[in-house]
Amino acid sequence: MRILTFSLLLLCCHPLKAQKFALIENKGKNAPHFDIQNSNSLLGSLLNNIDLISSMADQNGYRGVYEDYMLQELGVSNSEMLSFTTSSTIRLWEPQTNEEVIVIKTQQSLGQFLDSVKEFPVYEGLLNADQQNLQQYWDNSCENCPVRIFSKYFFDIRHTIALLIEEKTDEKWVHFIGELPNGKRMVTLSLRAEQLEQIDCFKLMHFASADESNLLYAQLKKQAFDQSQSEACRAWIQGKEPYFIPIMSSFGNMGYSSCLYYTSNSGLQLLGVHNADSLAAIQQTSIIDAAVNESSIEQQKGSAFQLFSYETGDLIHIIRTDQPFAVALASMKQNPDFSDLALIDSTFLENFWTTAQVGDTLRNRKESQVIWKEGPALKAAFYYQIGLDSLKIPCANISELVFYTEQNGKKVNFLTYNYEMAKVHEEYFGAILTPINQSIQTLATYLNTQISWTPLLGTPTKKQSFQKLSKQLQIINTNLDI
Repeated sequence: MRILTFSLLLLCCHPLKAQKFALIENKGKNAPHFDIQNSNSLLGSLLNNIDLISSMADQNGYRGVYEDYMLQELGVSNSEMLSFTTSSTIRLWEPQTNEEVIVIKTQQSLGQFLDSVKEFPVYEGLLNADQQNLQQYWDNSCENCPVRIFSKYFFDIRHTIALLIEEKTDEKWVHFIGELPNGKRMVTLSLRAEQLEQIDCFKLMHFASADESNLLYAQLKKQAFDQSQSEACRAWIQGKEPYFIPIMSSFGNMGYSSCLYYTSNSGLQLLGVHNADSLAAIQQTSIIDAAVNESSIEQQKGSAFQLFSYETGDLIHIIRTDQPFAVALASMKQNPDFSDLALIDSTFLENFWTTAQVGDTLRNRKESQVIWKEGPALKAAFYYQIGLDSLKIPCANISELVFYTEQNGKKVNFLTYNYEMAKVHEEYFGAILTPINQSIQTLATYLNTQISWTPLLGTPTKKQSFQKLSKQLQIINTNLDI
């Protein structure tokens, strides 16, 4: 990993000859693009799609973000910044076969593990590694998991005062100039303009009117209760069907962007943006409120527990005896027909055993499904992405309908209807989903398919003295690769 010393960072203040720059400040007609309260502004879009930032930074080789030692050299507290964490596995190579070996953490201490592998040449690099760092990697990994190297990177765009667009011969960069709470100014993030131009990857937002919100909420509630009276639900209650998927559980989770950028390092995990729940326009926080009432339905008699016999090819059942569960389980495992029991969590099986009567066929536990939850006054909003229709005309593609409540001035998610998934399952659910899906599609016609901040990326650049720009903005560090 490249290491920059403070003396090298100072070189960034030298005048540039090859690059051209455009300076866009947070004032006048450009101020709306910096408004983080507007979910479709430039900064609002980035904060509402915060997971894309870590992926873009990985794509850029972590240029434009900071490790902790860099912030320490600049006198900036990492607590003032946002952060994301990467992890990659420790990989070794067998010299004779050239095969890859992944280091797995065992129940041993690190010292015991290293002592047990010291005779194997493939682990020579591990034995010669910095033992203090290696101990940290070992401690941070779970048993029977690959040993991982964790790195944290810091950035921030919440306090952006200007954009510095840098144009090189073959690429264009957008540098976010931030003013931190301590008054210092620095480049707090750098992204390639090409990444920001891929607007089909950004989830945008539309806040529905009060009338639209009430209609959509009433339609979804009616369909949820209609579904509880359906033939599929009745069959599940009677134990005739093993599964029943209510609208609430099927579409109750926020979907993920289908546009996450490719990460270059195999095994890389991009995780944990600090305080991510507080960044989005609608916080994805669970509401714990005594005023919330749930409507649920319980399966009265579970479906029969079945195993597959590899000898006969038949499905077989388990009959409850008067033996204690542990004794019965040990006995069943001796029978080849019950070989799959070794793959089943015995805790679940014990629940089936204890809830059955002696002589009965073992059945699944009683199970409750949430049909609906009723809460305080709610409003609706859509997450959508901009794509092209069959005639290559920009159109809004809705992914989720979100019902939210306002608490202490914040918008908090209460219920999410995953419209993208609902369209796929509409045939399975039949006419139940049709009315609300039609209403959502009608409203999609009127969503905004224009993004006002994209022309900023094409702002004409010109040769300027970077030393003058840096002095004008009072930047303590540019973080530019020059």
